[in-house]
Amino acid sequence: MKSRVLSDTAYSILPASEITEILTINALSELGTMTEVTEKGLEMRESLASVECVKPETHFVDVETLRDVREEEFVYCLGNILRTTRYGAVTSRIGKVKNEIVAIIGSDAELLSSLQLTKAVWDKLDAPVKQHPLPHDKVKEALLECVEESLKDAPATVQILKERELEDLLKEIREIYANPVEKGFVDALKNLKKLPIDAEAR
Repeated sequence: MKSRVLSDTAYSILPASEITEILTINALSELGTMTEVTEKGLEMRESLASVECVKPETHFVDVETLRDVREEEFVYCLGNILRTTRYGAVTSRIGKVKNEIVAIIGSDAELLSSLQLTKAVWDKLDAPVKQHPLPHDKVKEALLECVEESLKDAPATVQILKERELEDLLKEIREIYANPVEKGFVDALKNLKKLPIDAEAR
């Protein structure tokens, strides 16, 4: 259910001016080629277009919140995060994204936001590395430290899954998605529609 999956806005750690660039391209004709038919015959198009692109190896910080999800829904959401390679409504062949889950937090309250974490990571990174492209290991290390620091004084019950335990879980998720029928995942998702809303409380 959409109401139980809350997607926050993802923010770039570096300023937009450092991670974007304008590409100038030749606009394709209605034929989908660089040529068009004119009175003089087949001619090369001279129409130009520009598009703003995000540079490769740009890091974005994002928090996904799942509320009161069942086990099958939890697996489904994690699988989708791992499998997603494109975002937005614009079709693009310029590049893809790779999602990496740094930590999974279990809590009885919403504690973190993407903007809060992005700012914390920016503050924690050393000045010499604050330029594109950011070193991935440094970003991941800083992000995990920021998550743990933010949770220390949280007014809530908190459990965090990270490092080895997280890798074991994600490995299991990948195995389920590799063989969804054999693992019984497809049937489990189908049965969710038949399961009463209050079944979890029984």
